[in-house]
Amino acid sequence: MTFYEIDPMVEQIARDPRLFTYLQNSPGVTDVTIGDGRKLMAGVLDGSQDLIIVDAFSSDSVPVHLMTREALRTYVSRLAPDAMVAFHISNRYLDLESVLASTAASEGLFGIANRDTAVHPGDENAGRSPSHWVLVSRERTPLEAMQRRPGWRLLQDRGRTAAWTDDYSNILDALIFGRSER
Repeated sequence: MTFYEIDPMVEQIARDPRLFTYLQNSPGVTDVTIGDGRKLMAGVLDGSQDLIIVDAFSSDSVPVHLMTREALRTYVSRLAPDAMVAFHISNRYLDLESVLASTAASEGLFGIANRDTAVHPGDENAGRSPSHWVLVSRERTPLEAMQRRPGWRLLQDRGRTAAWTDDYSNILDALIFGRSER
């Protein structure tokens, strides 16, 4: 597993065994590469990835360039057949599902989503929090098994957001008014 992390301090914290042990305890090989994940993905071989996870959207400063048409093209071109891209889009202020629905549709991609908000208090105390995920693939087939699981449904474009590109994005269209995504 390769992690792309833009902030070198995050890797230092992740490697501190007093704080986290995932990297040191992982039975598999884990690499951390410092830099912008989208730019680094450009150097990955086409068709070589079984799963790409994009997890950068929970703060109030969203890296728009990670969910544009051009970004999706890069990710999808790196996928092996029947593979998918998973976006963790939990965000208190933005409806990023609509953005991804519009952007994926504009690229002819298929998607499903899951908003897991039913977190029991005991799980919350253990560090689990509500989450919102989107899976995108070239074909429907890789998504079908997940869609049969509880909570998964077709990606919903609420008609508010145009597809984002490297030249166009409108964060105001994605703003959530009067409710929280989490």
